[in-house]
Amino acid sequence: MIRYDIRWGISGKLGAYILIVLVTIVSCNDAYIYGTELMKYHMITEMPGVYDLYLNLFQGVPPFQPFTGEQFYVPLYWITISLLIVYTVSGYASDDFHGFGHVRILYSGDRNAWITGKIIWMIVQVLTDFFMILFGCVIYACVKGFPFHLSINQPFWEMVNPDLAHRSTESYIIVTILLPVLAFCTIAALELFLSVVLKPAVAVFVGCMILVISAFTDEVFLIGNHAMWIRMGDFTENGLEKLPCFILDVMIIMASLWLFREYVQKKDLLPIENES
Repeated sequence: MIRYDIRWGISGKLGAYILIVLVTIVSCNDAYIYGTELMKYHMITEMPGVYDLYLNLFQGVPPFQPFTGEQFYVPLYWITISLLIVYTVSGYASDDFHGFGHVRILYSGDRNAWITGKIIWMIVQVLTDFFMILFGCVIYACVKGFPFHLSINQPFWEMVNPDLAHRSTESYIIVTILLPVLAFCTIAALELFLSVVLKPAVAVFVGCMILVISAFTDEVFLIGNHAMWIRMGDFTENGLEKLPCFILDVMIIMASLWLFREYVQKKDLLPIENES
């Protein structure tokens, strides 16, 4: 069952993967243009590397402050890549539950294998999406001759966003890698439950709304904020703290997966079989 889920659940998203890579490359080009300008005026001595290209994509924007006269800039690259990730985890579990997976559950009489397979698929799907993002960064670095070191280009970020420069390795790893992956796993777990109980369209809508609203405000319960490092306290004053974000993500994941498991275990499948 797990091999089946990995094969069909992951491999059927080729179009989404291509779009993820393309959006990543466009975001990388934005960093390239700015880096070229800084090199031109001798403000930096080396172009940004692969990790810097990744950071540019997940930077995000400061939260919107109404009635201050400040203009709100839509985090176009971030929200586009985020919506694509939401799309990749939206429909497979529901389609399989009401399709071939339904037959496999009835034939084997064991729902635990199906449930476990879908949970593992969900995690692998999110990791695959992030791998495609990294793949896009590497492709761009190869074409443009960027350095491949996975450390931050301090002089570059001192010009772009000084708050990011000269932080601890722990901050970079947790805030820019682990928390974004965990945040999208949280949204994916919520989608997994909603898509099976209701419809994939509802799951996509909820995931999109979480991300869109997160773009405007920095409340901790809006999970999208956990995937924008500019909103985190490590890199900005009065930003969100890592621990509450981590705890909230874990709680939502556990609750969503428990509800998902309970629903599938108690769902009466025989009437569906008889109707068909």
